[in-house]
Amino acid sequence: MLEAYFDESYSHRTNERPSEPLVGTVACWLSTVELWKKFGKRWRRALREFEIDNFHMKDYEARQGSYRTWSNEERIHRLKQMHRIMREQTIYGCSMSINLEDYENKILSVPEFARWFGRSWYAYGVRGCIKKLAVWCDQSSYGVSNSIAYVFGEGPKQGSELDRLFKEMLKVPDERRRYRISGPWIKGTMKETVQLQAADIIAYELNKRSVNSISGGKQFVRKSLDNLHLSVNFSAEYFDQDSFMHQINNAYGRS
Repeated sequence: MLEAYFDESYSHRTNERPSEPLVGTVACWLSTVELWKKFGKRWRRALREFEIDNFHMKDYEARQGSYRTWSNEERIHRLKQMHRIMREQTIYGCSMSINLEDYENKILSVPEFARWFGRSWYAYGVRGCIKKLAVWCDQSSYGVSNSIAYVFGEGPKQGSELDRLFKEMLKVPDERRRYRISGPWIKGTMKETVQLQAADIIAYELNKRSVNSISGGKQFVRKSLDNLHLSVNFSAEYFDQDSFMHQINNAYGRS
């Protein structure tokens, strides 16, 4: 049995950053039940050592709450410690970063495309990650007889989208087999389901990388992402108007 834990991150425009690129990222980690159990023990031990209830990347980055008193040395060392756990207890990970304005203009503006590709960037990203997991499993020894449990954090708007997405996949035998789905998606909380905290970290980092790349920031790959040392067992993609047009042309047989 395999388990995949998902989270999302997205950028906002503020008075200080009125031209911030709008990007949304869905990311996930995949591992075996046994490895996730070891992950949970190591992660909770680290949380107790740091004297925090859970690890939330946005608060860490902003030095809010419990992170306010951490020195720079503590911040670097502790994040690296979490990175090490993530690397050693997972077998694969993937992400989909989506230019939100391009998605709205190219996909949502055409009802037929919206029905085909997804009525929201989030649903598009989740389905894309699920497809990536299926391809990786097909090419590895883990996917021979394993089903995948799909776990998502609580979100006020995403629940109905996930219900619709999984209902569609479950009613199509080929998709149910291909994506190794045995039942509906599973809801977890960030505090209790600590594996979601690892998904939060990678979603945040890769969304920041996409935003920095679009805006021409000097630090395209942040040091904190570089320290994670993503291996060949991680696939990250960015989708903009060119990517959407390529998919549209392939889907509808256009040249």
